[in-house]
Amino acid sequence: MVFKYGVNFLIILLFSINSYAQTTFSIQGSILDQEKKSPIELATISLILKDKIFQKVNSDKDGKFLLIDIEKGNYVLKIQSLGYSDVLIPINQLASNLVLDSILLEEKIERLDEVLIEASSNDKLIERKNGKVIIRVDADIMNKGASMTDIMENIPSVDIDENGTISMRGSTDIRIYIDGKPTQRSLDQLALVNISKIELITSPSAKWNADGSSIINVILKKNRERGLNINTNFSYTIGIFAKYRSSLSANYTIDKFSFNSSISYNKSKNYFEGRTQDFQNDILQITENINRADDLAFTFGVDYFLDDTNQFFVNYKRNISSPEAISSFVVNDTDRNFHETDYDYNNHDLNVGYKKILDGENHFLDIEAYFVWSPNESESESISEDTIGNNTLLYNYNGSGNFAQFNIDYQKEISSKHSFDLGLQSSFQDIDQFLQNTSINNPTFPDFALDYKFSRNIIAGYFNYTGTFNKWSLSAGLRTEYVKRELALNTENYDYDYTQFYPNVFISNTINDVNTISLSYNRRLVRPQHWQLTTIPKYFSPTSYAVRNPELQPSYINALELSHNYQKKGFNLSTSVYYKNMNDRISHIQRPSNANSDIYIFTLENIESDNSYGLEVSSRWKINNWYTITNTVDVNNATIRTIIDSQILERDFTSYYLRSYNRFTWNKHNFQFNFRYKGNAVFPQGKRNPYGKVDFGYSKRIFKGNGNIAIQVYDIFNTYNPEYEIRTDNAYRLGVFEPESRRLRIAISYNFKSNKTKNIERKKRNSIERTDVNGVQF
Repeated sequence: MVFKYGVNFLIILLFSINSYAQTTFSIQGSILDQEKKSPIELATISLILKDKIFQKVNSDKDGKFLLIDIEKGNYVLKIQSLGYSDVLIPINQLASNLVLDSILLEEKIERLDEVLIEASSNDKLIERKNGKVIIRVDADIMNKGASMTDIMENIPSVDIDENGTISMRGSTDIRIYIDGKPTQRSLDQLALVNISKIELITSPSAKWNADGSSIINVILKKNRERGLNINTNFSYTIGIFAKYRSSLSANYTIDKFSFNSSISYNKSKNYFEGRTQDFQNDILQITENINRADDLAFTFGVDYFLDDTNQFFVNYKRNISSPEAISSFVVNDTDRNFHETDYDYNNHDLNVGYKKILDGENHFLDIEAYFVWSPNESESESISEDTIGNNTLLYNYNGSGNFAQFNIDYQKEISSKHSFDLGLQSSFQDIDQFLQNTSINNPTFPDFALDYKFSRNIIAGYFNYTGTFNKWSLSAGLRTEYVKRELALNTENYDYDYTQFYPNVFISNTINDVNTISLSYNRRLVRPQHWQLTTIPKYFSPTSYAVRNPELQPSYINALELSHNYQKKGFNLSTSVYYKNMNDRISHIQRPSNANSDIYIFTLENIESDNSYGLEVSSRWKINNWYTITNTVDVNNATIRTIIDSQILERDFTSYYLRSYNRFTWNKHNFQFNFRYKGNAVFPQGKRNPYGKVDFGYSKRIFKGNGNIAIQVYDIFNTYNPEYEIRTDNAYRLGVFEPESRRLRIAISYNFKSNKTKNIERKKRNSIERTDVNGVQF
């Protein structure tokens, strides 16, 4: 009996000693497809302890995994795989090695109608988020099949004049980005397919290049649905002349690869007429412009998902554009001049990158390179009298340009309420041009040849912190840039280098469930664009020409913005007031020619400083299931200084812009009326009279929901006729401009999806959604 109890005691003792000695344990199991019961390779298995990833492994080719060296405790096991729903398994009081039963993952499925309907009548046209205004392009019927200029005209806070110049908050010093990448092209040269949304960023974070008073970022759709997906678009516009736009885009996603490609072609012919009366010199000038464009663009890209934590991508784009412009000028019903311009643009874009997720979706490393090269670009102009061909001046430009940008970005979530990101960025721009004026009995323009070489290299670093403190949130960052600019104009050199710091702060408070208030500050600059630094005379009209300034310096901006957002079911109201101070503003200077007082010369100079402030209000009210109205009001006031006819002028000017978007839905038919009114604007040398217009749009889904047809009428009453008055001590001129504003457009789109796509619907890639160098999600 004693022996029996003694043996039992020894067994218990040895077991206890063994249990005490084992302080770490293991977890093993296998991952299978729920339907096929086949193993899933490269699934991500994360062991989570107190909301942090304690250990992470991937399953092997047989779907098996093993986690080791795990201490006692309570854990959560998270299993993720591309195209499958996540699985969470709680593990309570782990105190021994654990062998799990087979873990079955269910394929993630989304209904086809949810995939196809990218913008319904319930979608918000305007959304304010983290210091930026997001415009949902598809939510506006007038944007279907439209050009970039038409789309920009429909965006609140953005203004486009009759010359195509874009401004925001009274400033033209904005920068346009495509998917977070800078572009130097004009709006109508951007052959973009499938625009998802447009971001208006007035308080950019430290990630963004410091150049520009504001940023417009155009984000394109990225379709990664399984199988083959094809989207076609065609639009026909008739005004005075006909215009065509067409595009075809496709993507094919299989296993770890996603391929995408697109091609677009735009052919347009636009008309513009203007009349200017110079009372001081008794001159009446009538101008007629015809602009033709043939734009071809195609893209190709590949995303490779090595596993849930590694992604590689390559995207290539080619743009070929050959616009033409013919202008005729009649001065006092006698002198007739013709101005003919031919352009040839040919540029390539290449974007390559790698993203590594480290130990969670909010802890990653991005490495990216972006290249743009334009090997052969040219522009030729001829100015003639009486008839085309009897030339008095020839202008020719030939050149090439290269741009490269490299980024390394690191982001880390310290906890659920605190995170930071930091990075390095370098960019290198080189432009080599030869410009020449050849005069043929033209006293205003002597022969002139200019060998132009420009380079600008920027080395930058940044740091951002984001934190949440109860109802308060804070985002603060600092960017520093070293810039070296070299400019050679024939034998003259204009070199310049500088280092500057650009802080930014964004603070918000969630007052309650319906009210949020925020305050932001940022410092930025406006760099002179390379074309603003040339000295060759550039013909505008028989009574004006331009000479730029190679000695321009950057302008520096300090901006404050206070915003309030009210959000309740069916109604949203956003209000922003802002203040901006700009030092050494680059201003337009106008003075008479020494050789001929009837001719005005336009140039650029840095003019001391100016201040501006404004108010922006936007509201969205879903009145009922069939009527939604969105209204916006933009008011801007500024005090600016400029030089006109050798006089320094200072003047306050105020501008305001009212917009109303009215959308109706009836029996699957969508109707929209847009009302726009641009108020009287005062500027240093005069004023612009108010004008407005009304647009109408209709859309309906066709082909069993796979397609869409839209009909749009722009400027129904043909009231878009800006009038200007310029009055100084030495000048008094009136001008009226009549662009081709009233137009009718018909746009048709169709989405094709392979049978595989229709059956499987869509699988989302859970763990990797690519963001670009500025944090823009694709």
